[in-house]
Amino acid sequence: MGYIEENLQPKEKLISVAKNAWWALIINVIAVIISTVVAVIGPKLLFKLLSGGTPLTWYEENELMKTLLPLSYALYVFVGVSALMLLKKLFYLLLNKFCLTETRLFGKKGFIKRETIDAPLTKIDSVSIKTTFWGRIFNFSSIVVKTTSDQFVFPYIAGVQQFKNEVMQQLEKQKENERIAQAKAMADAIKGAK
Repeated sequence: MGYIEENLQPKEKLISVAKNAWWALIINVIAVIISTVVAVIGPKLLFKLLSGGTPLTWYEENELMKTLLPLSYALYVFVGVSALMLLKKLFYLLLNKFCLTETRLFGKKGFIKRETIDAPLTKIDSVSIKTTFWGRIFNFSSIVVKTTSDQFVFPYIAGVQQFKNEVMQQLEKQKENERIAQAKAMADAIKGAK
């Protein structure tokens, strides 16, 4: 049983689930590929440039390799950092869930630092969208939900405008239902007073 099924209340209807933008990983994949190519080819190219294409003695070649060794290590560290950033975003996208039901928004994000939201629609003050430069290029955004007590940001959402529209429609339905219930309660009170 998944996160969504575990958190749905009995008889609660799921309206929408925000879609993760898997293409947000493209930036990180490109960084890993470029850093790997530079780490593998870079020191060899630099060695050829510094040697000037002339044959070196064993001692000269060894000394030149010693001077290039810190650069090689730095490039491998850069590859490792790029790969870790890719894994972090991959885990984030795998574990990120954000759902809308008839009465509430709920979801979770994060891998090590877990953050959850479970907000009744009546407690939501605003829903907005934030888009970065890369988000505009690769068509993903963050959705920002402000409640009466907190603010939640869910990044890397595909089709965020559609999800926001669904949330806003559900908020309007909730407000309309509250107005109808309030009007009915007032009518019942007036009938009871007669």
